[in-house]
Amino acid sequence: MQNPLYPAVHTPIDTFQITSFDGTRIAVYYAGRGKKTMILAPGLGSNLYCWKYIIEHFADEWRMITWDPRGTYDSGWPQNPDRTMLEDHVGDMEVIVKLEKLKSFPVMGWSMGVQLSLEYYHRHPNDVESLVLINGAFEHVLSSVLGLPAIEPLLKGALKIGISSRRVVQPALKALMRHPLFPNLLSSLGLLSGTPDIFDDIVQKFTENDYSQFFTLLLNLHEHSARPYLSSIKVPTLVTAGTKDLLTPVSSGKYLASAIPGAKLMLIPGGTHYSMVEYPELILKEISHFYAVHNQTRVMRSRSKAGE
Repeated sequence: MQNPLYPAVHTPIDTFQITSFDGTRIAVYYAGRGKKTMILAPGLGSNLYCWKYIIEHFADEWRMITWDPRGTYDSGWPQNPDRTMLEDHVGDMEVIVKLEKLKSFPVMGWSMGVQLSLEYYHRHPNDVESLVLINGAFEHVLSSVLGLPAIEPLLKGALKIGISSRRVVQPALKALMRHPLFPNLLSSLGLLSGTPDIFDDIVQKFTENDYSQFFTLLLNLHEHSARPYLSSIKVPTLVTAGTKDLLTPVSSGKYLASAIPGAKLMLIPGGTHYSMVEYPELILKEISHFYAVHNQTRVMRSRSKAGE
């Protein structure tokens, strides 16, 4: 089955517009027809194609909810530009959860969605049943690029130049990304493993964004840190990290898994930041096993309490 907005995702998708806490319009997507509901916390600038294999694999088991982060794709830019911090993305998630009347649900996040998931858990620990944290940083994203903290001021400067030079940068980046050899360029730079079939769809969709807004969102995301409360997380947690991820290096995933009590770490050999579309079978197998073990544990605990 094809969807008008995302024809390469072969499962039913419903799209809705909601009004968030500050009046910002947010595009929300519902995928799958399962009886259980899961939140897919989006990455910054990610689109539904990034979740293609997750959505298709779990479509019969889960009803999955995700959205376009404010300021990207079909979600609006807030009237107050200061409302573009990580906490505001969490506010959007809170509105969605409230509208859906969700209680005790699993959360899966990719890239920025890792920080989003961690911050939501920090605010609402009783809501979250489990966490799957895929290839994301837990704090100060610009400091983790290439594993070189010293690169932070250079990246900040480049992003600010990109924002102020929108008229030049916007068409130049779009032209570069729409070039048929762009995936090959990323592969040669070590930013992509191979050239996954779906990656061209991901990139072409990404060109719809306003890059000055995207750069602003990225600068503001950099301000967030979940470090102070990682040790307080008490739900089953799976952390994945690509061994060749230059954007959120494997060291970040290793620290995250070690800081969360009982968390399991899955290393993806050769995986970059886009491991979800590079090695979908490997990741899906691990996530499915994680949920199977977690659900079995829940059933055993429920039976134990019933017998008391």
